[in-house]
Amino acid sequence: MKKGRVLQYRILPIFLGGDKMLKIDIPYRFSRYCKVFQRENIVALYHSLKMRVIYLEKSIFSKLETLNVGITPTMLLKTLKRETSQKSVKEALAVLEEAGLIAPVLEKEDLLEKIQEHFLGKPRIEMMYLLITDQCNLRCSYCYLNTYTPIDFKFRKMNFSTARKAVDLFVDVAGKYGSDDVKVITLYGGEPLSNWPVFKDVVEYVNFLRTSNGVAKRIKLITITNGTLITPEIASFLKKNNVSMGISIDGTPSAVNAHRKFVNGKGSFREIIRGYRYLVNAGVETGISCTLIPENLENFPETLRYLLDEIKIKDSVSFNLLHHNSAILVTTDYLLKASRAIIDAFELFRKRGIYEERMMRKLTPFVEKRATLYDCGGCGQQLAVSPDGKVGTCHDCLRADKYIATTVDDRNFNPLENKIFVEWSKRSPFGMPQCYDCPAIAICGGGCPVDAEFQYGSIWSVDTRFCFHSKSALEWIIWDQYSQMGQKLLQ
Repeated sequence: MKKGRVLQYRILPIFLGGDKMLKIDIPYRFSRYCKVFQRENIVALYHSLKMRVIYLEKSIFSKLETLNVGITPTMLLKTLKRETSQKSVKEALAVLEEAGLIAPVLEKEDLLEKIQEHFLGKPRIEMMYLLITDQCNLRCSYCYLNTYTPIDFKFRKMNFSTARKAVDLFVDVAGKYGSDDVKVITLYGGEPLSNWPVFKDVVEYVNFLRTSNGVAKRIKLITITNGTLITPEIASFLKKNNVSMGISIDGTPSAVNAHRKFVNGKGSFREIIRGYRYLVNAGVETGISCTLIPENLENFPETLRYLLDEIKIKDSVSFNLLHHNSAILVTTDYLLKASRAIIDAFELFRKRGIYEERMMRKLTPFVEKRATLYDCGGCGQQLAVSPDGKVGTCHDCLRADKYIATTVDDRNFNPLENKIFVEWSKRSPFGMPQCYDCPAIAICGGGCPVDAEFQYGSIWSVDTRFCFHSKSALEWIIWDQYSQMGQKLLQ
């Protein structure tokens, strides 16, 4: 879970060298990756791979549109009668070429191919989902795991021997095939706290490894919980051992109780909030996960007020789109409302200095000019370990025994040589032809491969939920940068 973080837009330097850069006697065209956004009399030209934006007056852009037919700058300038117009257009052309938004007609644009060659198909293990149980004491109606659970499935709990082997495997593999960054182990379920003895033993074992292992020293422990089983003693243990928590709270009591119920059908809000208070009072770093459902979207301002004023969020929050499930239809109308709600929430939480993860996943690559290759760690970035010790790419698929690569006993596992891991590490918008011309390709990450497979039969299909969210987020970011920076227009 991340504390509040301030990101500031940066306008990268533009060379205004006129015809020192511009080849005025060869034909130009707009780049394939030049995307046009318009608001009133302002046009924003955005390079979808480089994430560079140039803002122009509409009158200037209208003069440049003839580049679509591949004319030379000299020909374009001859069509302009006034000297002031020629100067403005010539300057605009130089700026656009430097930003990669226009290019000579015969020049090959190979940036996408370079990204594919350098990054895709190369698993790099940075995290592990350790399913210490797939049992849960709640029966949330929209839980996506219900979608992927076989009818005859028998729930399991992991023993410590298996958990220890999984941690050892992760330390080895992340050390050999990962970066030098922080590593993350997420203790997951089901409800992970329902296997408290093994949960506690895993935390203590990681602490033991930290005393002598360089990779283990960089491990951050996270738990995703429904909160109902937390006690003051558990909260104290989590604080003492620096375990970060993510707890699911979908807003008001009525919204939570509508879908997050115990096995007996009783709503769980009271127990969830009790657990959350224990965590906060103990000083545990705790983020809230709020799934967007019809009940909290219906009066979203009240949902936000309740989270801020009643729940009193302190660390972070993430607003999540529903996965496709059997209880709530994920319609176009829902996705439009949810995408707008995420933006509204971010605007409010930004003012309060609270980290909202869903929008920050889009804003961070834009600001830092570092494309998001994957939104899902399952795309070659993680190990997912089932309670019985099977190792795959995706924690959602473990119940169905899908995309299993090895077991925790395989200490020689090499993800770079495993067909499943290599394939999943190629599953990025940068490796999917249907995404190449999307304006949001560099901030999207491609969503969830398994949800795409559920919708259309293949992990290589598009997760359409993320299309709505990523495109709406990008347009908001482009105009938010304009309003925040007060950037001078090319006139």
